[in-house]
Amino acid sequence: MPTVEWMENEVRKVLPNCIIKVTDLTGGGDHFHIRVIDEVFENKRPLARQKIILNHFKQFIPYQVHALDIQALTPEQGSKISENVFHPHGGGQGVHSKAIERRKEKENGE
Repeated sequence: MPTVEWMENEVRKVLPNCIIKVTDLTGGGDHFHIRVIDEVFENKRPLARQKIILNHFKQFIPYQVHALDIQALTPEQGSKISENVFHPHGGGQGVHSKAIERRKEKENGE
């Protein structure tokens, strides 16, 4: 089962100099959000940036990695854009991770 560390290592295979943060969205090791900052994204459209990562992960989707939300940013964008983590299966629209955390807290009686 993939872990946050495994995901980081896999992304670094294609983007060795990136800054990366991986979030396991469900705790089950199959739904991830990754925020990747790298100079290689300069002058590339969002889909082209994501394809760099997605092409590597094709071999793992949908079995080891069921869902992957990617935020691929240039260093300039990374310094200006806040971290927005979305769950890829939130009713087709994405669910902000804070909502997921609040729901878990309510379920646990916190």
